[in-house]
Amino acid sequence: MPIVVQRVESKVYDGTNGQEVADWVGNAELVGVDSNGTLTMSVTLWGLTYDIVTESGWYVLRVAGRHEGSLSPEAYALQYHELPAT
Repeated sequence: MPIVVQRVESKVYDGTNGQEVADWVGNAELVGVDSNGTLTMSVTLWGLTYDIVTESGWYVLRVAGRHEGSLSPEAYALQYHELPAT
């Protein structure tokens, strides 16, 4: 019997690539980046719109072309194991 897992993709927000991250997420628009590099994106999911804040150095997650969350490097390391992309 095959093992099936949900594909979760990640991209690191580095404090300068906010527009790239928002475009990559798929269901997000860049709201802005504040003076300390914190990214704010407007994310629409199931008809509701949320402002999502992501700190510089954090991982942004997407599933099926939609925003799934943002995690600190420490939380990401505890919850995920990276596999080579195919």
